[in-house]
Amino acid sequence: MAFNQNILDRIRENLSLADLISESVQLKRSGRNLSGLCPFHSEKTPSFNVNDEQGYFKCFGCGKRGSIFDFVMETRGLSFPEAVKFLARRAGVELPEESGNRAEEEKRRRALLALREVMREAVTLYQRELQRGGPGAEYLTRRRLTPAVIQQFGLGYAPDRDLLVETLKEKLKGYFSSEDELLSTLRTVGLVTVKEGGRRYDTFRGRLLFPISKSDGSPIAIGGRILIDVPNRPKYINSCESPLYSKSKTLYGLSQALPALRKTREAFLVEGYVDVMSMHSAGYENVVAACGTAVTADHVKVFKRFVDRVVAVFDGDSAGRRAAASCFETFLNSGIDVQGVVLPQGEDPGSLVEQGKLSELESLLRNKVPIVDLYIAQRLEGTGELGAAAAGRIATDAAKLLRKVTNPVEREFLLRRISEKLQVNPKAIESLVDVRKPEVGFQRSEARRSEQSEKIVSREEAKNTPHPKRSSRPLDTYCHQLLVAVVTEPLLGKTVLELSSISGAQAMSVVPASVRSAITELSRAIGPGVASMRKAALSETERDEELRWIVQILDRHGLPTQHVLSEAFRQVSVGGSRHDRVIAEAAMTASRMTLQGEVEKIRESESGEQNTSKLAQLAQEKLLKKRSIERIKRGQ
Repeated sequence: MAFNQNILDRIRENLSLADLISESVQLKRSGRNLSGLCPFHSEKTPSFNVNDEQGYFKCFGCGKRGSIFDFVMETRGLSFPEAVKFLARRAGVELPEESGNRAEEEKRRRALLALREVMREAVTLYQRELQRGGPGAEYLTRRRLTPAVIQQFGLGYAPDRDLLVETLKEKLKGYFSSEDELLSTLRTVGLVTVKEGGRRYDTFRGRLLFPISKSDGSPIAIGGRILIDVPNRPKYINSCESPLYSKSKTLYGLSQALPALRKTREAFLVEGYVDVMSMHSAGYENVVAACGTAVTADHVKVFKRFVDRVVAVFDGDSAGRRAAASCFETFLNSGIDVQGVVLPQGEDPGSLVEQGKLSELESLLRNKVPIVDLYIAQRLEGTGELGAAAAGRIATDAAKLLRKVTNPVEREFLLRRISEKLQVNPKAIESLVDVRKPEVGFQRSEARRSEQSEKIVSREEAKNTPHPKRSSRPLDTYCHQLLVAVVTEPLLGKTVLELSSISGAQAMSVVPASVRSAITELSRAIGPGVASMRKAALSETERDEELRWIVQILDRHGLPTQHVLSEAFRQVSVGGSRHDRVIAEAAMTASRMTLQGEVEKIRESESGEQNTSKLAQLAQEKLLKKRSIERIKRGQ
């Protein structure tokens, strides 16, 4: 959903960034700014600064920066639309209806609220059942899970009988007009199953239950482990996909792990619910698990919000080794350092904790290896003694993945690691990676390599990047000039936004709202811009981190990120034109376009008998005076 810039401005005006951050960080006044310990990385000396007047934050230690929306997205794991809605509620700002139909929107809102209430009440009911003792409590005692961990993760137990409908219809009278409506809601979130013929039953009977929560701790689904001996019942089952829950985007234990993730910037990824809690009880609090599925690209996006390193801990069976190989490809180009640990055959983190083998678990976690090592190890399984043909097949498959790696340093590291494992010359694998290399006689220059490394968006991504609809060539050129100038020097953003006073015309009225909004965000964020980055001695990783906030802003407004960044880098690389001149030319372009619109309005509104040429001439003289070059220079 796209949000009008006026809505975003009203939210910023109604909320204090410092007050919001103070809920989780102790801030102290330091001149015009406030400072404190960074919530995104561990530090002893405050390097986190907040400017409440301009509405931005920046950490000079880890480089995190942004607006009130960025802070909420980072700390709560929300998307931009979700962050806007969250802050709008706090600010008392009413958002426009997406569909334009208030009645339909209210119906959807109530339906979602009903789903949340049903899930919350069901989890509470099952927690009370666990507190009564029985098979659930006995199982947890056997697994050496402490009462504190059981309470922290909100575990429950579902007895082997039906109780949801009868219990919840009394508690939730205000949400449902009939029992059928309640039953339909319970089916939507997978708490009740209805067989052919109409027979219904509670889905999670006879199971220990693991509530699955959003990052804010509110339950959205349930995972259940069977505890009674009943034929043909699966060991584990999970809630079905619903408006509340998508397993490919959800990490179990995220809300409990968030404080530790922010502090350590590292996550342990395990395979099961009990593994997460067992490691918590052993002192490893930064632990999460996928919800009954392989790690997906959406999971990687969640990790990117909170951590720089993921240590994937796999069971020692064949399924665990296959999962390790899959992780290697899934995390490619994520910017996350991924390492792996394969446990001994028949063991998992939960079993090691249960047996009191904490020192063995600690030793295994210390001896983690790059995930690419586990990928090669899995591919080598069953090959016996490594021969030329097997090495060739594995190298060919690995090369296909390496072609996807956009960071040349990362690609070089992986290439050398794979060549060591296969005991071949790195150049042999490099030849497989660079299959698109031209015939002998052409050597790609270092300048070309540097230019390619500047592109933060890959060619494949650029093909799928939606470009804004173009109206006319002057408007395209004008907007492109403005965006390139502000991306290169963000401080020019404020000058751009004041073009109307500089040129004496409604300069920004001819600019699409998406471009105006992007320029507004760029001017408010704290970033060095392409020109300053070029001058600074930054590593590739640091440069990509500095660029990421620019990419996020341009992408958020549907602007041609690749084209704008490429032109900015090109101008800086070749010592392009001064950007103050670009602004002046853009102002004059806007004046001409506004003038043309003014003349057209006169011609359309006046009758043929009037002297439209004279009127047009007067309008032109009036506007030309207001946009004199001297005034443009003084305004800058």
